Formats: sequence, structure tokens, C-alpha cells
Amino acid sequence: PEEFDRVFLDSEQIPLRPLHRPLVEAGLLDDAGRPQVRLFEFHGHYIATDRLDYRDEDQVFSLLFEQHYLVRNSSLGEGDDVLELCSGSGAYSLFAAGRARAVTGVDINPRALVFAEFNRALNGVEKPVGFLAGSLYEPLEPGRRFDLIVVNPPFEYVPEGESYFLHSDGGEDGLRVIQPLVEEASRHLNPGGRLEIITHTPGGDDGPALLDLLLDSFPEADIECHILDFDPIARHLPLIDEDPMAGRTGRMPRKRLKEWRRDLEERGLTHNYFVFMRVTADSDSADLRVVKPLEEIEECWRLCRGV
Repeated sequence: PEEFDRVFLDSEQIPLRPLHRPLVEAGLLDDAGRPQVRLFEFHGHYIATDRLDYRDEDQVFSLLFEQHYLVRNSSLGEGDDVLELCSGSGAYSLFAAGRARAVTGVDINPRALVFAEFNRALNGVEKPVGFLAGSLYEPLEPGRRFDLIVVNPPFEYVPEGESYFLHSDGGEDGLRVIQPLVEEASRHLNPGGRLEIITHTPGGDDGPALLDLLLDSFPEADIECHILDFDPIARHLPLIDEDPMAGRTGRMPRKRLKEWRRDLEERGLTHNYFVFMRVTADSDSADLRVVKPLEEIEECWRLCRGV
């Protein structure tokens, strides 16, 4: 386990031994013992993602707290027809294949789809799992509905006109992807179907903007909201020259940063919320429950080993 972490999480080169040959044949190590990917042990699977030194916009995101929390708190049931939006490396889709009747993963990033197919082969997943290229619900067949839709969408605050990773670019207010996925979700859920989202979202003193979007789109639904963290939105508006893509995007003047913050505040967006939300459509009881599951938060941080 220690060697695994050094090689596949910290990207250290190792002297090759005979036991490493299958890793070379699989393309996980090159002939000099250098790791070609990050590789995570993830709830009974091995999931490959890009190394952190791959800095192009189509980087395939590493597994972090969000993926563990989604798996451990999902309402996934036997025989569900599942849709994962913004599926990335396919980690949740491959996990869901163990229980679901069918799983569909959708991502706008072609590189992510390559990784997802590789991860399916790496784990020998043969149940019906399909990965589609496109934006949110766009590539689905007309009228296609699901029992469960799950998503960890792009949510980082990125100024207009700046290039950033596809997996994280949420636009200036962090809602560029979140808003359309919520507004259209009810059209793609079966009666009693669930929408599960884990994300950061802006908001004000009265709560996260995502909750308002859900209440507007699902007026008769049962909603469960887990508050995972909460802090001033200013901490999430970094100067571009402090960003991992600084070499591609240039620098943001502090004056522009202040204007950006002011624009958000004028919309009542003063705080950043880290949340997991579950919506059950057409529920018998339209209820809203807000919790802060401290023990579960601690356990998921332990699982991702602080990476």
C-alpha cells in the first residue's frame, strides 16, 4: 500500500521488478517505471485519472471527498436505471453498475470518456454501462427517464473569458452548469425518481442558491440538504495568477477581483456552501430537511486520505 501511494498518488518513479509487468502492459506504468496516471482504490474498484501535472483544460479530475460522499450517501437501489451527469472518470457509474439495472454516464470532455472506458475495462465491469459525449441531457434519447440522476458538477468561480479545467468551470457565479441541470432534471426522472447533487454553490445568509433552484423546479418534492461546509465567498475567488492554470490564463488585476466580488454581493451571493442534496420527485410529503452530518464528513475525509 505504501508503494502504491508513492507511485500512483504522488507520481514517484520506481525501479521496475517482474511483479510490475502487468502494470506496464496495462499502460499504468511506462517502461522506465514512471506512472502514467493517478490510480485510486475506490469502493471495490481501481479508478485511473490524470496526473496532477497534466494541466490542459481536458484534465480528468482526481477522486476526492465528493466522490466518496456521493457513493456512501446515495439512495442507489437494486434495479435502478441510473444517469450520472459530468461523469468524469466514471467512478460512480462503475460503482453503481453493481446494483443498477442500467447506468448511463454523460460528459462533455472526450478525454474523460476515454478514461471511463479504460476504467470499465480495468475493473472488468460487464453490466450495461454506457458513456455518452455531450452536455448534460443533450445526448440522451428523447423522452428518456431515470430512477436516479447523480452529479458532481463543475462549480468553481471562473471569470468570463478565462480558460479553466472543464471539470471545474462553473462560470462567474458558479451556477453556469448547475442551473440548467436542475431546471431540466424533472423531465428526465421517473415518478418517485431522485436527483442527487454534491457541489459547492453560492448563497446568502438565508441559504444556498442551489436550494432555491431545487424548490423552484420541484415544488412538490421531498428535499434533503446536507451542509458539509460554509464560509465567505471571497475565499473562493482566487487571483488568476494563483490558479493552477496560471500559465494559460494570465493574471487578474485586483481591481477586477473587487468588481467581481461586488457583482456577486449585489445579487445576494455572499457565502459559499458545500452541500449534498437529494430531491425525491412526486413525493407524498413535500418536506425539507437540513442536516450537518459531522461523523460522515469526518469519515469521508479519512477515506480520501487528505489527497
